[in-house]
Amino acid sequence: MHEQPAEWLVTSLPKIRKVNSLLPKNLHSNNLRSFEHARLTTLEESWLDTTGIRPQETHCTIIIPVHNEHRSLPSFLRALMASQIPSSADLHFVFVVNGSNDDSAAIIYDRLSDFHSFGDIRYTVMETVIAGKANALNIGNDIALKNHHTIAMNIDANNWVEPDTIPLLFKRAHQEFSDNPGDVVLVDAKAIYAIKNNTQSPIDRFWFRVKGNNVHTPLLTGWMYAWNPEWINEVGGFPSTVTEDSAIAIEALARGRRIVHSSARIWGYISSTLVDRQKEFTRYLLGAVQLLRHFGRTSLLQNAISPEYPLDKSMWETLQYFFDDSTRGKNIAHFPLSLIKWIRYEYSLLIATLILRKKPDIQTWAPIKSTK
Repeated sequence: MHEQPAEWLVTSLPKIRKVNSLLPKNLHSNNLRSFEHARLTTLEESWLDTTGIRPQETHCTIIIPVHNEHRSLPSFLRALMASQIPSSADLHFVFVVNGSNDDSAAIIYDRLSDFHSFGDIRYTVMETVIAGKANALNIGNDIALKNHHTIAMNIDANNWVEPDTIPLLFKRAHQEFSDNPGDVVLVDAKAIYAIKNNTQSPIDRFWFRVKGNNVHTPLLTGWMYAWNPEWINEVGGFPSTVTEDSAIAIEALARGRRIVHSSARIWGYISSTLVDRQKEFTRYLLGAVQLLRHFGRTSLLQNAISPEYPLDKSMWETLQYFFDDSTRGKNIAHFPLSLIKWIRYEYSLLIATLILRKKPDIQTWAPIKSTK
């Protein structure tokens, strides 16, 4: 079982208690008829307080791509059901089970029955044999358009939202898309990284203690973000020839649109072993090569996805690049480290290239053990 980080619980519990503390007041109100009615009123007050928008005026489609997530779904759904969402809001949860060969769909059907304990929250479970997040998001975006929703968002099924994550992301998206529509088409959530210490060997612990847990910051976290469904439709949908969420971000920037960040937070694990960190680096380069193939070698793309890696150079030009990088500070002692970085880079790029040669239309990643 893939459980939430302990830090997620520490952060989320006070938010749950804060909302629940309003229940007694509403429960003893003469105007309310039952516990369910009191809870709905409490959630409606919380939603209005967080977003500034009445639940009855809230409209949003929330897409959850699911690909072989049987280990993550139970804890993911528990976190989702702890969200401060009133059933009076027009929120449509769309689970797109794509190319899965496990019991993900059955888990969703089983767990989502718990939603009805607290009202009629709308959800749809769709299954498709076509694997890939882009395909799942495009299916969800079509549903958002049919719902006439001006806001859609995604949540990755192996991450965890805090109780106020959805309303906070909706608030910022509503401000950008509805209140003051302009050139903003994507609103990102903030990724909060946790680490699984029980997956680390003594060597891993020593290395990460010395080097730290540096995480590459992408244009878009991918774990959770909101968008304007009409704009996605205008640009032809999410690119289905690349696996990285950065593809739609680069599409936006290339068209002169903007990406903004919200205060909404979503939790997930980062790779915590040297072996997994290497796999993650290979995966990163694989995604970068896909993006280069899709968009071409533009300066915008090079600076956006890999400013520190010369993807458009030969092996020997790359060696010269790393050597120059190590001697810019006139410290020749840095060269051995740069040589190691070059070897690691070339090895990872070779593996990524071989994967793409074997599966040119690859749409799913191999799982990283310490993050699952």
